[in-house]
Amino acid sequence: MSCRCCRPHSAAPAANSDPPLADSKQTLLCTYLSAVLLAGLVLDSLFGWSWADPIAALVIAAIAVREGVDAWRGETCCAAPAARTAGGDCASCDRCDHPDG
Repeated sequence: MSCRCCRPHSAAPAANSDPPLADSKQTLLCTYLSAVLLAGLVLDSLFGWSWADPIAALVIAAIAVREGVDAWRGETCCAAPAARTAGGDCASCDRCDHPDG
């Protein structure tokens, strides 16, 4: 799954295309969340650490809350086209790898 995000992530800025960039960032985020979930399950299964799975769930919840708050504030790369069309400055977005930002 993580390989799917690498090619659009590197090709999107050259093509000046935001949807593939946003899709690749979403795929990368899903890969990280899956890795956290898998780590929690493996630690619980192999070592009997029953607390590892709930800790992984809390990490996933924290990431989801952070992403939700950022989206609510419009601090995502998906909001970059709106900022550019409204005369905004994409350089203020530190989470974008967009050529304008």
